[in-house]
Amino acid sequence: MGSLNLSGENKIELEQMASTMMACPDMEVERRVLDALASVKSLKNEGNTLVLYGPARKPLMLLQKRFDVVPLSSLKGEWEVVSLYGTALPADMENTPSIDLDIATNRVSGNSGCNRLTGEIRRDEAVENSISFAHVASTRMACPDMATENQVLSALNSVRTCGMLDNGRLALMDEGGTIVLELERSK
Repeated sequence: MGSLNLSGENKIELEQMASTMMACPDMEVERRVLDALASVKSLKNEGNTLVLYGPARKPLMLLQKRFDVVPLSSLKGEWEVVSLYGTALPADMENTPSIDLDIATNRVSGNSGCNRLTGEIRRDEAVENSISFAHVASTRMACPDMATENQVLSALNSVRTCGMLDNGRLALMDEGGTIVLELERSK
């Protein structure tokens, strides 16, 4: 965290940079990132990449845009879960988890790999890419892979925002911005 000072076209200063005081396995990377941010003097937007420059226009850091914010209406339809908490689902799953987003009625339905699920779509109007799911319930059949079932339901309950990735997939993210579900439009 810190303050941002825009002093002219493409001129920027990041001041009073601070971070939490956790002991992380690689503190050298954190130190280098904070030092680089403290040296930033200008920036340039190059498509989905933001280049941060230090004194004498020396490139310090390249930041790549993670996702595009899209209107909630464009999410309408059926989506297959391709990744769960950053792990790709096996292509040979008997029943691939899927989600149907009905934006007009604010309803979500689908399956978590075996059981059917249903719930409510909610949105915080103050956050442009906000989406969350409430009152998600599922049938209670005994399934051979309850781990996937439970992870899908857990991920849905943690979703707070969404964005469209460069590969055309929909990323559903938790409060910290971690992608918990990656979805691909059903064919």
